[in-house]
Amino acid sequence: MSRRFSWFVVILAVASLANLFMRGGMLGALSARTEVKREQYPALIGDVMRGIEDNYAEEVDARKLLYGALYGMVFSLNDPHSSFIEPDAYRQMQENTQGHFGGLGIVIGMKDGCLTVISPLEGKPAEQAGVKAGDKILKISGSPTTGIDSLEAVERLRAGADFAAVRKLLGITLPDAVSELRGPVGEPVTITIGREGEEPRDITITREKIEVESVNDVKIVDKGIGYIRLTDFREGVVRELNEAIDRLVDEGMQSLVLDLRDNPGGLLESAVRVADRFIPDGKVIVSMRGRKKDEVVERVAKDGFPHSEMPLAVLVNEYSASGSEIVAGALQDWDCAVIIGKKTYGKGSVQNLIPFRDGSGLKLTTSRYYSPAGRVIDKVGVVPDVEVDMPRLSEKEKQDLQLTHAIDILKSIKIFEKQYKN
Repeated sequence: MSRRFSWFVVILAVASLANLFMRGGMLGALSARTEVKREQYPALIGDVMRGIEDNYAEEVDARKLLYGALYGMVFSLNDPHSSFIEPDAYRQMQENTQGHFGGLGIVIGMKDGCLTVISPLEGKPAEQAGVKAGDKILKISGSPTTGIDSLEAVERLRAGADFAAVRKLLGITLPDAVSELRGPVGEPVTITIGREGEEPRDITITREKIEVESVNDVKIVDKGIGYIRLTDFREGVVRELNEAIDRLVDEGMQSLVLDLRDNPGGLLESAVRVADRFIPDGKVIVSMRGRKKDEVVERVAKDGFPHSEMPLAVLVNEYSASGSEIVAGALQDWDCAVIIGKKTYGKGSVQNLIPFRDGSGLKLTTSRYYSPAGRVIDKVGVVPDVEVDMPRLSEKEKQDLQLTHAIDILKSIKIFEKQYKN
C-alpha cells in the first residue's frame, strides 16, 4: 500500500461518512449528542488502527496507516497552507528556510487548485530551462498533479469504480510535490508545463544543489536612483539588504526602488525586519489575529528607521506573497513608499511549524495577517498606489514598464522636494 493510497483511503472514509450524515440530516443531531474529548483521541485512533490491522483483507504498514490518518485529519481543514509533513519533507523544509537545498530552483504553491510556479529563482535550473512564474505544473515525471474533488471520488467508488483507478484521479498535495521535485543532485526530473495560450509541453531539468541569496540584483538604474531586488525573506536578508544599501549610497544613491515582484515570502521575522528599515519607531508593521478576537499580536518598528528619509518605490505583482505583502502593506499604510505594479497574491495567513518526536511535523495556519490600518491580506492582497501592467520580466526584449514608472515617480519626488525647499 503506497503512502498516498493509505491517506487517500482515510480521506475517502471521512468524506463518505460526512457526506452521508449531511445528506441524511444526521450531522447536527450527532453533534448535539456526541462530544469527543481530548483524552479520548489516542484511544479512538488506536481502536481504528487495530481494527484495520486485525481485520483488513491484506497486511498493512502501521506507520503508513498512522500517517494516513494524520494526512486526512489536516485535509479536513480545507486549508491549502496547512499540512502534515513526513520526516524527510520536514527536514527539506528546514533546509529551505536556511538557504541551501537540492532541487530545481523553483518556488511553487497551490493556486485555484493547481500546482503553480510562484517564482523560478534567477540563474537556477528551472529558469534556465524556460520555466516562468504563473506556469501550471500539470505533471511530475508523467504523473498528473491536478485531480478530482474528494466527494466526487466517493461518488465514483459508490458507482463501482476501482480503488486504484480513482486514486490516480486525486491531485497531488503541496508537500508531496516538493518531495517529488527534489532529489539527488545530478538526476533529471521531467515536468509538464501548462501556460496560457500555449499547448502543454514537457521540460526536463537536472537537479542541482541550490544556494540562495535573498538579495540578487543591486545597481544604480538612473542618476541617484538605486535598485534592489529581494527574491525572498530568508535568514540573513537584513544583513544582505544593509550591505546592498551601503554599497549604493557609496555610489551616489539618493532614492531607492525595492523590487518584491515574484517574491513568495519566507520567514515572518525577516519580513518584519526589512520593513523596520523604512518605518519610524513605534509604528505597527503587522498584526496577527487568530481564533480568539482578543488575542492580537503586533510587531512594532524599533530599529531606528535608518532609511526612512530616503524616497522609496516598491514594485509588486500578482506573485508577491506573504512576507512581500506584509512589507508592502506596512509601507503603504504609513506613507513610507509608493507601491507600484499589480495587486499581490493574497497569502496573508500565519503558519507555525510544530515538530514531532519521529521527525515529522505539522504546518498549521494559526492566525491571519492584518496591515497597520487593519486591512486583511489573506485572499485580498495589496492593491498598488499606481497599477501598471507589463510583460513578464523574463522576456528580456521587452521594456520593464513598472520599473520605468518607479524611476519616473522618484524623479518627480526629487524635483518636487527641490522646488519645495527653494
